[in-house]
Amino acid sequence: MKNPKYKYLKYNIDNYISILFIDREKYLNALSKDVIVELIDFYNWVDNNKDIKAIIMTGSGDKAFIAGADIKEMSSLNLSESKSYATLGQKLTLIIENLSKPVIAAINGYALGGGCEIAMSCHIRYAAVGSKFGQPEVGLGLIAGFGGTQRLSRIVGKGMALELLLSGKIINAEEALRIRLINKLVDRNVLLEECCALADKIKDNSPIAIKYTIDAVNKGESKEMKKALDQNKSELSKLIFEGNSMGNKIIVKVDGNQKVLSINIDPSLEFNNLPKFENSVVDATNQALKKATNESEKRMSKLSGGMLGNLGDGFKIPGLN
Repeated sequence: MKNPKYKYLKYNIDNYISILFIDREKYLNALSKDVIVELIDFYNWVDNNKDIKAIIMTGSGDKAFIAGADIKEMSSLNLSESKSYATLGQKLTLIIENLSKPVIAAINGYALGGGCEIAMSCHIRYAAVGSKFGQPEVGLGLIAGFGGTQRLSRIVGKGMALELLLSGKIINAEEALRIRLINKLVDRNVLLEECCALADKIKDNSPIAIKYTIDAVNKGESKEMKKALDQNKSELSKLIFEGNSMGNKIIVKVDGNQKVLSINIDPSLEFNNLPKFENSVVDATNQALKKATNESEKRMSKLSGGMLGNLGDGFKIPGLN
């Protein structure tokens, strides 16, 4: 099997172990669309290569594993392109997570946003002292879109995941170890050595047993990951597309058939006059509830006591654009 060549990736193979470097050091190994495409191709190739039994993924240089998504590239995406980008990122994390061979993340610096999400999709995570972790997307008006909203809670628990996702705070490697986001913390100069030692132990075991073990753990953890990621992708793509008007749009997520109510706020509306805005929303919502004819919507309106019910797509608030 011919070894592929890439523009943004470097790798070597020795004794059935492949060490993969994301090679965008100048940009802190940020995930552009082209990088994601190359990573997908690499892992598909690895999965069918009998000469590789374990993979160690790290970042080039000494500053970053993956510093996140390529924000400059994301800022120019339209809605369709945003969905395509989110789809690619999720596809990559699912390929890594479900690979028949173990992928060990050797985290050698910043693992933020999409970088943290890629790390979480790896089967095992070792980190060097000085590494940083976080999901800072909320600070940009976005959400973690490559599976972070789903995987983080499954790794560290719901409460801690929400703390990290909602605050957008960055944590150090010691804290990451404490909350079990990473498996092991080591000195930077022995990071790859430690990862190789683990990979060496794993590769000597039965490949089919390893494949079935990974599969069993993944399937046992949750059978709803794909559905959760689809919803996640839809929400992220909308936020990317609407990012330029972030200051004058609110997206209200309404439970029940996953309906979304978009409220476009007149730019002249001053936020120090929120009661007026709030009353408009409540009045309009109550009007919509009165029009409900479906029995389930009637029951929902009774239970909610006039709060937001199952509103249809395209519902507009009177007086607001």
